[in-house]
Amino acid sequence: MAKTFSYDYTNEDGEKQQIVIKKFDRAMTAGFVRRHRNDDPFEQMFALVEETLDEKQLAIFDSMTAEEMDEFYTAWQEDSGVTQGES
Repeated sequence: MAKTFSYDYTNEDGEKQQIVIKKFDRAMTAGFVRRHRNDDPFEQMFALVEETLDEKQLAIFDSMTAEEMDEFYTAWQEDSGVTQGES
C-alpha cells in the first residue's frame, strides 16, 4: 500500500502540478495531535500541511484558492479513510 497521496492540481495558468504528500493517517501522528491539541481545527490543518510538505510543494499549496485548498484537504483525508477530529 502506498504511503503517499498524489494530488493533481491545475493552476490558474492551466499548468498541471502535482502535490505528493504523506497519507493523511501517517501525517496525523500521535505526536502531531499532542503538540497541536489546543489549536483550533483551522490552525491544525495549516500546521499539518506545513509540517508535511516541502518548500516546492508548499508553494503549490499556497497558490490554491480557498475552494481548491478545501478540495485538496478533503481528498487527502478521504484517501486515507479518516478525517481530522473536531474539537
